[in-house]
Amino acid sequence: MIDVLDNRLLRIHQLWANPPSQVVNIGRDNGVRLTSSSCFTVPALPLYHRRRFRDEYELQPDDISWWFSTEEKFPSFTMFDMLFERSRGIRFYPQITSKIIVQLFTSKFSTREEMFNFFCESDLDDFGQFIKECVEYEYPWKYIQDTVNRFFTERMPWCELTLKFPFVINSNVSELDTLCDTILKDNPKSVEDYHKGKTNSINHLKGVAMKMTKGKADIKIVTEILERKLKQ
Repeated sequence: MIDVLDNRLLRIHQLWANPPSQVVNIGRDNGVRLTSSSCFTVPALPLYHRRRFRDEYELQPDDISWWFSTEEKFPSFTMFDMLFERSRGIRFYPQITSKIIVQLFTSKFSTREEMFNFFCESDLDDFGQFIKECVEYEYPWKYIQDTVNRFFTERMPWCELTLKFPFVINSNVSELDTLCDTILKDNPKSVEDYHKGKTNSINHLKGVAMKMTKGKADIKIVTEILERKLKQ
């Protein structure tokens, strides 16, 4: 199997949905030919697209398994291709898009076909803009989860939801400093591990800070305060 998609393979990709039964010249130099028995047609087709989801979209293995699950006859991976091609935001951030759909959207629909129909009728540019905001503004997962839930209850466009229910970051250094004192006092094991050289234990302390503030603490400020206090 080829790991890297070059220009000619991308042209093959454009034909994958309806692979022709006859031989077709699709290379610029007429050197690439797709036949009904080639590796890009059924039944080897899903294997090719699994590799493409890994290399082109850089999805995690668990996500890839979900898109290619055989629990339903509906070919889920075609849905992701449709989203990828129709939305600029999704095209740039396929990883967070897949995570949101796999972990949050699935509970909102009884079947994947129903979900696909929903996306076909949706404003994907609006959804793509929300995806872009999630990455650029570093929204915590809890806020993303709450926004998805509000979308299905409020039935408002994504852009209006984030304006009506904005993510507010607590950047008050004094408050966060006091918070970090409390966290260090209540988590002596993590503090001890850090002093023993297990510097990754600070991640646990940061997680506690985000949990206590419901994801609204400025994680950069929290990190700076914790590192300073731990080195004292």
